[in-house]
Amino acid sequence: MSNVTPQTPEPVPAKKKLQNIAAQAYQRAWDAKNRGEKIGWCASNFPQEIAETLDIPVVYPENQAAAIAAKGGGLRMCEHAESLGYSNDICAYARISLSYADIKHCEEMDMPQPDFLLCCNNICNCMIKWYENIAYELNIPLILIDIPFKNDYDIDDATVRYIKAQFDDAFTRLAEITGRSYSEQRFKEVCEISQRTGRAWLKAAEYCQYQPSPMNGFDLFNHMRWQSARHVHPVERAGNQRYRHGVRHGVWRDLPKQRRNDARLLLRA
Repeated sequence: MSNVTPQTPEPVPAKKKLQNIAAQAYQRAWDAKNRGEKIGWCASNFPQEIAETLDIPVVYPENQAAAIAAKGGGLRMCEHAESLGYSNDICAYARISLSYADIKHCEEMDMPQPDFLLCCNNICNCMIKWYENIAYELNIPLILIDIPFKNDYDIDDATVRYIKAQFDDAFTRLAEITGRSYSEQRFKEVCEISQRTGRAWLKAAEYCQYQPSPMNGFDLFNHMRWQSARHVHPVERAGNQRYRHGVRHGVWRDLPKQRRNDARLLLRA
């Protein structure tokens, strides 16, 4: 019998996995644009299942703005936006994005110009005006979904009908803009992937209650942005990998019994 111990592959950091997913999303949009297809800019809080069902590539201005700022281009882009008349009191993400829509190039990070915009108002009022201004300046359609404010968990039928009607309208308008066809079966498939991703994200986030935590606040914020309707969230796998590493090295010996059982299952994964 061989005495050679099998080598356990080193876990791939969640950061690297998410970088790959982001790169693939942007490359998909560039490829579509180069083929003459319609692509959109999408707010991070817009229901991505709508574009995914129609197989329409979208990119995310907030993500681009953060990348530009992280690479040192934020001040330059913000100053250009202010030269266009935008106040320096508004969100830096918005100023960077408005600047990019005007310049159409940024050495820190480029992305294809939009043929339409997707926005939702369940985040901040600044975003609505940000997207409205880009739609006006570029003379392109803006699809805005209005989510009524709710201060409790009970949802009445009228609200459900109101939001559903807006989803139906978004599908109709996007189909007209892009020439894509709606498929109920595809919509159900996308929603199932999205729900599975959400459950995976919550499972990964639960590990942060332990000491030491396998993820920090920046991990949670950055990884949340790339919850996908196309793939099961890689953070679940990445978080599980860190969790397995901690168990193997005795870092989490104080885990409760259920989590120790979870750990044994994860070690086999």
